[in-house]
Amino acid sequence: MVNSPITVLIMAAGTGGHIFPALSVARELQMLGAKVEWLGTPSGLEHELLANTEIPLHTVPVQGLRGKGFMRLLFAPFMLVRAFWESLKVLQRVRPDSVLGMGGFVAGPAGLAAKTMGLPLLIHEQNAVVGLTNKLLFPFSIRAMEAFPSTFPAASKVSYTGNPVRREIRELRDAAPLAFATDHSLN
Repeated sequence: MVNSPITVLIMAAGTGGHIFPALSVARELQMLGAKVEWLGTPSGLEHELLANTEIPLHTVPVQGLRGKGFMRLLFAPFMLVRAFWESLKVLQRVRPDSVLGMGGFVAGPAGLAAKTMGLPLLIHEQNAVVGLTNKLLFPFSIRAMEAFPSTFPAASKVSYTGNPVRREIRELRDAAPLAFATDHSLN
């Protein structure tokens, strides 16, 4: 029997604050031999950032709710139910071994769909204060990772990991002493 690589579906959309850390995780997972697929939105920044990668992008029509006015809030339940069902379809097609929510409005309905299907759900919070989506998904997750200590309520499933950073950025740390004076003088 040949072992096939695990498949991880990463859910991240909206802003670079969610997408860049998720992309860092995706690259590391790929280097470990995992197959990575992405769930985003039809018009998010993820389209541009994933264009030059080999990561398949699936989309679900969902938008943020905060500050979008009364009409958006009025239609929000319909949009979220539709996004949940569309997420179920994507999950059935992709058949991931696990699902990682890195933030953004797409992660809410898709994370609940993953839990409904019995898939392991992991979440990561990049901010010092837990966002609405991760607050909702926390009880359903098997692992919650945080960039800052004590972001999530204390629980055995919480890990303080810091923010994922691209390999190129991490490598700059090693080069920094060569670029700056190491004797702490201004001369």
